[in-house]
Amino acid sequence: MVVRNVLARRAFALAGILLEFILPSVCGQETYTYNSQPNLKPVALSITSEPASDYECGYYFTCPQGTSVPMPGPAIYRSDGDLIWAGAAMGINECFDLRTQTLNGTEVLTMWVGDLINGYGAGRAIIMNSTYDIIYNFTSTFPNGADLHEFFIPRVNNQTALLSAYYVLNTNLSEVGGTGDDWLLECAFQEIDIATGNVLFSWNASDHIPYSDSYENFWTDDSESNPWDYFHMNSVDKDADGNYLVSSRHYHQVYKVDGSTGEIIWAMGGKNSDWDMCSDCNYEWQHHARWRDNYTAISLFDNASNGDENDESTGRGMILDLDTNSMTVTLRTAFYPLQSLPIQSQGNTHLLTSGYWLLGWGSSPWISEYYSNGTMIYSAALGGQNFSNGPVANYRAYKSTTWQGFPKAVPDVAINGTTIYASWNGATEVQMWEVVVGDSSAPRTLSTAVNASRSTFETTLVIPSNAPYIQVRAYGGNARILGASAVVSSANGTSAFEGRVRPPSSPEIISASAPSCGNYQITQVTSSSTRAVGHFTSGLLLFALLFTASL
Repeated sequence: MVVRNVLARRAFALAGILLEFILPSVCGQETYTYNSQPNLKPVALSITSEPASDYECGYYFTCPQGTSVPMPGPAIYRSDGDLIWAGAAMGINECFDLRTQTLNGTEVLTMWVGDLINGYGAGRAIIMNSTYDIIYNFTSTFPNGADLHEFFIPRVNNQTALLSAYYVLNTNLSEVGGTGDDWLLECAFQEIDIATGNVLFSWNASDHIPYSDSYENFWTDDSESNPWDYFHMNSVDKDADGNYLVSSRHYHQVYKVDGSTGEIIWAMGGKNSDWDMCSDCNYEWQHHARWRDNYTAISLFDNASNGDENDESTGRGMILDLDTNSMTVTLRTAFYPLQSLPIQSQGNTHLLTSGYWLLGWGSSPWISEYYSNGTMIYSAALGGQNFSNGPVANYRAYKSTTWQGFPKAVPDVAINGTTIYASWNGATEVQMWEVVVGDSSAPRTLSTAVNASRSTFETTLVIPSNAPYIQVRAYGGNARILGASAVVSSANGTSAFEGRVRPPSSPEIISASAPSCGNYQITQVTSSSTRAVGHFTSGLLLFALLFTASL
């Protein structure tokens, strides 16, 4: 009998790939630190190519993970690399799939939170409003609740959630070499009414998919703690007819599932495809299949690797056109990374409102944008890390140009002599900071010492001379105060008077303007294999064991 420990196998495969290839690296800042919020240490977003002239400034939504991420958690960045929000300040330390979605016509912030279990998750879906308050917190009715791979609000109804689920199932797998008393990692999903929590539809893969079509051969050492991960579902979409689009990484297939019976309408790719695939249409170990163009096309992320084997020379994003009359698939566009590289896990292909495309490169810490013809117009890296699958990863990357954040927490301030540091975690509408000072802690007695335009997440201001009490005030574009920090004693840094925040319901504070980015400081991309290997080996095996190989 072949003894197979899947976690060790993937860990050493990950290490082997890093040692085998000579890959470029990014010599950029790896984390940000702030005087006004010293407990925050988010990874940096390093810009690696000059944006095209018609590139649109916006906000990137990420969940950085890995051994080189000192503070995991949700993070929003402006596309010039400036941090906007770090959810770790709210105590959210693990997340996947951070993005904005539309719920009942309103843009909301959504993510998965919970525990990671050998490549899948046991947790919940949360929805936040523009003040970063959690307005919905729910999960599936399956064991382990919601899995990390999918939390999607279908565009066709704007009020339900598609949640994936993984759980261990004791079953008979003798048809694929089991003993009859075997352990399976079941994949399932549910559609849930967000307002009520009612389950509207449930589906289990093992009820509809033959085990023999899996590219993940049966594990002869399967057990309750090491179940056979035969299917590995990682995305679900829904069409206007109520049918579902399901992606299976370990079958190399995308399925159309009947929304009434759960039966398979068709399967695309893999060992038994109902479609004729063009010569360049095949994909392996893929992620994030989505309907496009009124259900005549599908976009997906082709990993081309699972960490053990590289089926192609590089991962890529794909747009596949479907001819339902002839049941043929053609490749419309492929999106390639800055450096060719199979992507071992994770990743997504996201259509923007501009018509451009955003790709998140999953186990490689890259974010890039493209014209619809596949020409790259922007690239950046989380953590200033290497191109390869290393100790900074981000399951999916998303972008919004319309998100507005109005945190309920007051702005933060730090004092170092006459140097004042001001920041406000999550606030998108701050355009100017003012420092007010005085001999009394009463805010009405304080007078202006200096003001300056917001520069980055933390703005530095210098006052003419020391003052007993200091407060910073944040202004929007219409010269209205959005919020004020606590009044702080310059002698000991203690709070002498509470700060305040203007409610976002006040119509005069809401700006309709698009995000405004500063200068794009381009990080040099080098080609040092010494840096690539030396930088990663210290935490590599631990990272691989705990995290990415099967996501």
